[in-house]
Amino acid sequence: MKSWIIYGESYCSLSLSILFAFLYRLLLVVFNLHFLATYKKGWYYTSPLYHQFKAA
Repeated sequence: MKSWIIYGESYCSLSLSILFAFLYRLLLVVFNLHFLATYKKGWYYTSPLYHQFKAA
């Protein structure tokens, strides 16, 4: 991993990867908050997004 920092392009792509991972996690939270409103229907708990969020 340290060798990545030596090359500017690789370091930039690494930063982008971290940024996209953070945005993806944020999207999961937003989606799960939205589905939480409909959890009484049972759809929320069977959603793959819910299980992804619990695993994360």
